[in-house]
Amino acid sequence: MGSGMKVLAFKHHFKGSGLAQIQFSHPELEIVDWWDNPYPEADHYIIVNIISKKFAEDPVYKFVIDSGKPYMVFETAVFKRNARRGSWETWHWRLGWWHLLGPGKFNNENSPPDRWLAIKEQQNLEILPWRKKGKHILIPLQKNNDSVVESMMDRYGSMREWLNLTIGEIRKYTDRPILIRPTIKTNKLSYLEAAKQPGVSISETYTDNPSTDGTKFTRNIEGGPGLLTELADAWAVVGYNTSTLFESITDGIPTVSLDPDALTVPCSIDLKDIENPSLDIDRTQWLYDMAYISWTMDEIQRGIAWEHLKGEY
Repeated sequence: MGSGMKVLAFKHHFKGSGLAQIQFSHPELEIVDWWDNPYPEADHYIIVNIISKKFAEDPVYKFVIDSGKPYMVFETAVFKRNARRGSWETWHWRLGWWHLLGPGKFNNENSPPDRWLAIKEQQNLEILPWRKKGKHILIPLQKNNDSVVESMMDRYGSMREWLNLTIGEIRKYTDRPILIRPTIKTNKLSYLEAAKQPGVSISETYTDNPSTDGTKFTRNIEGGPGLLTELADAWAVVGYNTSTLFESITDGIPTVSLDPDALTVPCSIDLKDIENPSLDIDRTQWLYDMAYISWTMDEIQRGIAWEHLKGEY
């Protein structure tokens, strides 16, 4: 592409993300107020989160689809542990064409190691060797109205049904204790029935995720010390597409990703192998590629992420 492209994002989307102060400095990027200028013409658009039933009342999503123009999706980053430290401009976010999971296009195949090494240092991340230890099978849940669980609802009808079926599948291969970890915003009806099954319990620490800056936005990003303890005691982690699966994989815990679109699928095991998991999955290139999905807010504002993503079009 040559110069002179026009790429628009919408101000009210970023207010909901806790980033009302966002300002683009790249000449091809602009943030506009939909309510002052609805239906703006552009070559490309940036939306926050994927188009889903959750945003049915927001006219931007239908407008972007109906425009037929390629669009990018802005969302929270993939590596969330220690992700909210220092200035908000140094926090990492996800940006890619069309989607925030596997169907997205990120121009990140066979990426070099530079971005991963920078994220690893900035967030003080450690990649632990694959292990065979731990007591329980951890099932991290998600928010019921989260956009990325809409495919779960399409496939299973409800999170409750998915959870019950998943526990049934786990029981075909192991009798280890199962620990369900909801989020603060998971509807209790999704897991109370499952918790009555023998050997199944609910996390006692899932509400324990204090923030470093006192904001609700930060508290909802990281799992907190309770999650770290439950991961430390986990033999395996079984989830749909939650970001907790990134943490379990980097911690060397055998992980089952049940959404075929989850970004963690390349480093996941089959559920049937849960008692004898593979310990030779190479995470190296996967880490490099995932780091090229993640950009600091400063890099996004200055258009560094955009210049990289242009390669997809």
